[in-house]
Amino acid sequence: MDGKQALTGASPTALRDWLARQSAGGGGVPCRPLGVAALDRALAGGGLARVGLHCLSAAPGVQAASPLGLALAFAARLRRERAAAPLIWVAREDFPYAAGLKAFGLAARDLLLVRAGREQALLWALEECLRSGQAPVVLGRLQGLERVAGRRLQLAAERGRAACLLVETRPSGAPLPALTRWQVAPAPSAAAGPLGDLPGAPRWRLGLLQSRGGRPADCVVEWDDATTSFSLVAEPGHGNLAADAQACG
Repeated sequence: MDGKQALTGASPTALRDWLARQSAGGGGVPCRPLGVAALDRALAGGGLARVGLHCLSAAPGVQAASPLGLALAFAARLRRERAAAPLIWVAREDFPYAAGLKAFGLAARDLLLVRAGREQALLWALEECLRSGQAPVVLGRLQGLERVAGRRLQLAAERGRAACLLVETRPSGAPLPALTRWQVAPAPSAAAGPLGDLPGAPRWRLGLLQSRGGRPADCVVEWDDATTSFSLVAEPGHGNLAADAQACG
């Protein structure tokens, strides 16, 4: 039975979901649900695609640590089926602090670091790592991505059946051939520790600005490194990116 036969007599909601998956490049792209209904409903296929390009950037006035942290959380969740394979991190500088990886359910041995001297060398390294098919996730950080370069990364990810998580430090805002584009800001965490004097689990306000075959969304989520999963803190539309950024200093 093919997809069209299976949809005979289906509800309007099921039909819309099927059409969204086709618009996203077909129903054959594997996805990993994020575990937050507000986001999974907005993403074509019901989750974050495990093959293709995803771009992340900081909200205005926010340091790059927020999208970098989210990229590591996404990577940890996407690699669950291939936990023995390494994650590849390609950057010119600012590699992750080894001890801090534990907060994302990762260890230093899980990462293969690639240093590139120039932006063009960085893009070349990203393409080659994606095409190799040796890593489920390749992370990169650059100033901004042009449309042609984004298309090349998307094609390389499809060839290697990998996810490319790209952190843009100076995003142009122009449309890109990415499956998703995210804007990230820190959100105040719950107090932890015996006296409530320590920060709790990481929280982010996520703005899903672009979702191929899906729709925009925003909400506040919390990350659990023990289960490599997200949980909802605030429903979509509650608060805003700028307010959360100011609250976190």
